[in-house]
Amino acid sequence: MRIVFDPRAADELEGQIDYLLEQHARAAAARLEARCMAFLETFLVTYPRSGKFIAEASVWETWIPGTRLVVWYRFSVEELQIIRIWHASQVREA
Repeated sequence: MRIVFDPRAADELEGQIDYLLEQHARAAAARLEARCMAFLETFLVTYPRSGKFIAEASVWETWIPGTRLVVWYRFSVEELQIIRIWHASQVREA
């Protein structure tokens, strides 16, 4: 299963990493990026139903372990589509 980022989700993840870089937390930014990609590539593609289905938004939701990031996604046999990624302190919007 391949991973596809919606442009908004890609921007949101990049924004989280950029924030850490702006805070001069280069190591933390690298760890966050590695942790997110490892979770998506090794766990979520294998167990996409592990999240919670949000019927009103027609998406699945899960937290990235070891972070405060929430992911909204959809999936098919061929593709894991990452719809949104945001920090838990941010307002959730569709």
